[in-house]
Amino acid sequence: MRRYAILTSVLALAACGGGGGHSGSSSSIVPGDVPPRAAFTSSDAAALSNEEITSMDSEILVDSHGRVTSLPRSGSVNYDGKSYTSYKLDDVVFKLGGEDSRIIFDIDNEGKIVSLGKYDRVDDFTDEPEYGISQEGVFTRTSDDTNEFTKYLYIYGYTLNNDGIDSVAADHFNGTMDIMADSSNLSVDEIQAKIKTSINRRIDKIKASQPDNNNDNALEEARAAYMAQVEGMNSFDSPTAVYAKLIVTGEDIGLKYADLGFAELIVKDSPTSSNNLEHTFTPYVGGYEVLKVIPSEATTFTGTAIAGIDHKKKGYTNNTNVEEGVLVRDDTAVLTVRSDGSSSLEMNNLVVPTGYTQAGQHWYGVKVEKGAGDGTVKSGLPTFTISGENTIVGEKEGVNAYNLPSGVPAAGLVKSFETDDWREHEQEYVISGNDNSRFSGVAETNVYSNGSEMEATSRFSFGNEVHSQDNVEHNEVAIYGAFGGKH
Repeated sequence: MRRYAILTSVLALAACGGGGGHSGSSSSIVPGDVPPRAAFTSSDAAALSNEEITSMDSEILVDSHGRVTSLPRSGSVNYDGKSYTSYKLDDVVFKLGGEDSRIIFDIDNEGKIVSLGKYDRVDDFTDEPEYGISQEGVFTRTSDDTNEFTKYLYIYGYTLNNDGIDSVAADHFNGTMDIMADSSNLSVDEIQAKIKTSINRRIDKIKASQPDNNNDNALEEARAAYMAQVEGMNSFDSPTAVYAKLIVTGEDIGLKYADLGFAELIVKDSPTSSNNLEHTFTPYVGGYEVLKVIPSEATTFTGTAIAGIDHKKKGYTNNTNVEEGVLVRDDTAVLTVRSDGSSSLEMNNLVVPTGYTQAGQHWYGVKVEKGAGDGTVKSGLPTFTISGENTIVGEKEGVNAYNLPSGVPAAGLVKSFETDDWREHEQEYVISGNDNSRFSGVAETNVYSNGSEMEATSRFSFGNEVHSQDNVEHNEVAIYGAFGGKH
């Protein structure tokens, strides 16, 4: 079955796996760069509508001294004789747990969430990431009292001729490839421009992934050859239309300044079709950037961790490729953040929730430690400890499906990443061993405070892959997750 990969498939739970707006520029938020907007109370229609999607306050006011006023209240940005900067939900950047992308809500003049945009990297993968609107673009909210966002997407297919192209590039441009658009009536020039953008991004990422510059000339020659081919494409087949529904579900654990949840994507031929072309879940987490703090002393947060366990296997002689996943959660997770910015997140009860086939089955215990720093993904080296046993049964691979391919010793598996392990193009740490194994990991911790209350979030991922038979066989298990809690 053809996969459209609208969101990276963290959890392929169904058909294919078994089971107002922002510009295209960087989406980072600069405090004080928000224009004044009408304020509203917690009983207003906009706030009530937003509660269908997130428990976060729909607006916070920050004065010139950094003091925070939050809902419920009334008035304008000139409130109680003071001038405030207003921050609303379109100022919050939500990061996806399973891919290097962002989600940002769009609000109307009343502060109500009306749409959301997905943002992908638009830089050359060699420096600090910059994000712009993705091919998927903006999803429109279907009504004021729902957490569903929908749109039609049009998939244009194309193929490239790899004759004479070095394998360092050709291996990444095989078969039919896709670009996506909001329109079924793109001109030839518009389609060509989108294809060129897609090719350039892919080649930029391949270049950034190389341990040296030995393949740069071959990659640039491939780029030039592909661009010439695209220039010669004078006609394209009609696009395939698909209907995409994105369901954004916050965990509603009482957080006001941050949130976590799942973005559930369902892709069909039409709104009434019962056939899912794709069905995936991706965890997300985010909060009001202006409220970020580092605690003055070690502070413990209790809350909920949600994660997707992803299992992929390909290239083995039985020709049975596996791509499956499950949801797990731990409502007893604990995060400790210290004054130097270091942190420790412990999840010992990652269980498949009620309502799923594997309900009650659990994954390993996971501890994510992060060294001193400012909490961002590059600051503070992460260490992952995986312990205990996995009891989750895969629908295709059975009892061993979600076991780490490299195994977990009785004393636990500990992987500590060093500065040189950072991979800028992937925004994660990577260790490749002489035993054909690969470990990857990333962790990010944030604390938010209004001066009296504190909340915290964490975004993390850890993966283990083993390859064999001259890199033909690949077996990978990974966890992508998020935590949210209160002090």
